Amino acid sequence: MSNHESTLITNSGYQLAINQLLQMLEQGDEAQRCYSAQAVGKARIADAAPSLNACLYHSDSDVVVDAADALAKLAAGDMDALENVALHHPESDARLAALEALSAQAGGPEQARITTILMSFASGRQEGDDWGLSSDWDDWWDIQLKAVQLLANRPDEEVIQLFFQLLEDDPEPELESALYLGIAKATPQWLADRYQTGRVMTRRKLIRALAQSDSKIATIQLFKAMSDEDPEIRRAAVEALCRRKAIEYQWDIVLRLCDQEQRVREAAEVGLDVMGELDKLSQAKLYSLAQKAPGAALSTVLMLMACHVDEPDSECLEWIAEQLNHEDPAVVYAAADFFASIKYEGDVDVYSELAVQRCLKHVERTTLPVLFRADYIRLLCKFACQQDVFVAAVYPVMQYIVNDEQNDGVLRQAALDLLARISSSTGQQYLRELILGLAAKGELIPVNQLDIDEETGNRKAEETASAEAAGPSSESRAESSSEPASDTLELEQLLAAHEEKFSVLAEGDSPAATPTSTLASIQQTNVEAMLNSPKEEQAPEQHVLDMIEELPDDYTDYTEIVRDHFDTSDKLELNRKKVAKLPKLGNKLLALRALGNSQQPAAVTLLIEGLLGAEPAEQVDIFGSLARLADTVSVPEIKNAIGAAANTLYHGDNVTKQAATRYLAKMPMAKALPLLLQGTRDQNEHVRICSLMAIEQQLAIHTVRQQDRPVLNAALAKALQDPAGGIRKLALKLLADTDPKSHLDILLEAAISNDEVNEIAASSLRHSKEEVLGKLAGLLPDLDDHRQPLAIKLAGGLLS
Repeated sequence: MSNHESTLITNSGYQLAINQLLQMLEQGDEAQRCYSAQAVGKARIADAAPSLNACLYHSDSDVVVDAADALAKLAAGDMDALENVALHHPESDARLAALEALSAQAGGPEQARITTILMSFASGRQEGDDWGLSSDWDDWWDIQLKAVQLLANRPDEEVIQLFFQLLEDDPEPELESALYLGIAKATPQWLADRYQTGRVMTRRKLIRALAQSDSKIATIQLFKAMSDEDPEIRRAAVEALCRRKAIEYQWDIVLRLCDQEQRVREAAEVGLDVMGELDKLSQAKLYSLAQKAPGAALSTVLMLMACHVDEPDSECLEWIAEQLNHEDPAVVYAAADFFASIKYEGDVDVYSELAVQRCLKHVERTTLPVLFRADYIRLLCKFACQQDVFVAAVYPVMQYIVNDEQNDGVLRQAALDLLARISSSTGQQYLRELILGLAAKGELIPVNQLDIDEETGNRKAEETASAEAAGPSSESRAESSSEPASDTLELEQLLAAHEEKFSVLAEGDSPAATPTSTLASIQQTNVEAMLNSPKEEQAPEQHVLDMIEELPDDYTDYTEIVRDHFDTSDKLELNRKKVAKLPKLGNKLLALRALGNSQQPAAVTLLIEGLLGAEPAEQVDIFGSLARLADTVSVPEIKNAIGAAANTLYHGDNVTKQAATRYLAKMPMAKALPLLLQGTRDQNEHVRICSLMAIEQQLAIHTVRQQDRPVLNAALAKALQDPAGGIRKLALKLLADTDPKSHLDILLEAAISNDEVNEIAASSLRHSKEEVLGKLAGLLPDLDDHRQPLAIKLAGGLLS
């Protein structure tokens, strides 16, 4: 509340809180005075000026700094006290704050006095004069820069003459820029003349200064600077002209769309959009511009033509079709994007099919960067040509890219995104096989068990297959009774045939026991590897260390140097092994993600089907894809995964639980809220905060049922006691939005107990600020721990 409007309300929460702040400013300790000064400055309480003036004489420099900062915000303060601090205080921070407070009162009756004080500092110091500062650091330089910056806001003739003198002394770059800024506001012609002979770095500073001037001279010089040889100057000039909406130079800015430097082209495009002139460029003008554009800028102009609403003529279409054969891949991409985006009459399929073929050619170019090839694949999603022709051309290439898992994951993901978007039975079946594996075929897999003897086994397999095809006969039923006897005879024959293999063993030897479990097998393998491992050779550095151990004591220093070198090399080798690598994802995970971006209703059924038996990492992507699909498609079946999400929240790992909460955030509130409340009680901090974030999304679009309110409020109140500050912060926001009146005491306690919660407490409790301020006024005198500064800060936020 500015200008202390709350003083009109006696005995209110506002007035009680202000009285407490003023009392602490006058009688509190150093910390209380600092926090109170910050609070009254933020709230713009004008009645606090006398108390702040008194704090300027305090022995603690932090109190002086905060008091001066508050007076600067109020544009008030005792001139004598502020001048005394600016000229004589030993701490540079106090002097800087006092100069800010003095400058805030400029333009009044004390203008000449303020200018004199600032000019005394802006002139710099004599050698050996430390200005009475207590620090060993060159704080005087910061004070001089601050004085120049403040003078540059209101330069007069005397100040400009001082600035000219300072420029002759070859000032520091930051100080030089501040001087130019002040001169630009008073005499921009001087900067324009200096620009003609300045070096590159000087010209950059001059253009930035002229950009802050509203004069006609500055505008003309900015126009000329658009032709400068330095691209940074051209970019700064374009941005400045667009900010001031210099319509008279509109076409000159448009020509910068053909600049050789990309940053200049981007500045021109953004600037024209800010001016509201980008959409007004006709297709014909852009076409004439594109014909003159160099190769580096041609793609930019073509992209603008693709966004235009005008229909191009046949000549323009033919010319852009020729650009599909351009040697620059960026130009080819822009030309293909034009045909994928623009609406035009005529033979649409001819241009679209040509563009598709050119895109596929660049996708197959392995010399192109992976990201460029992926962009070409994503561009193919925009084409609207005949479905059969498109699928026949695209599907084999995409399948080849996906099947080769040596390809980068970005490239395979783009290919799968394309396959998921096109409505093709072949592509959909391919995705089903990637996700469901053999279960996607829906057929039984025949299995034939072969005997050890290959010929006999094959014969028996064939006989079995033929017998099963012909059905059981009377002979087979008769032979079934003699199967045990024949099996015994066959086993005896096999043992007799292999008996000679075991005769070579010594009489006392016996074969090793066969492991009876997987764990036993692994253990046996490890023991054999340990027993059979060759003796390690001594490392070369160890041999050197052994040699230097035998050296006389006179070589101790040399020995230590050698040891240090070896230690350093070991650390370097360890660092080489710590190279971060992106995880190599399989096609199944990429396919699950592609379905989430497909915007196809059929993807929902396939994702839910994939939940059966899915690994935790796969469940994360499935829930994420379902959450994205919930925003793009309206399919009732998407709710069929709520049961799996519930099971995950009770029995899943921490990462999968977080993914389940993101899915539940998109589901009907009546079904999702009980599960999300369960997530707020999870042992993992990340699961709890994800659950609260999902509840926040639900509350933004749904109304809580009356029967669910007590449970929700209880969960949020409990979350206010959570050990994690981020959870308490979000819980306070949600509880303050749902039921602040009933929980005001615990909301206030949480707000003054934690820094993170305190940051949002003022905005969250604003609807109840009268009552909160009254409670704070009663609490402030009795608080003597870390809660007192936070309570003062909250009071200042509510009063502002």
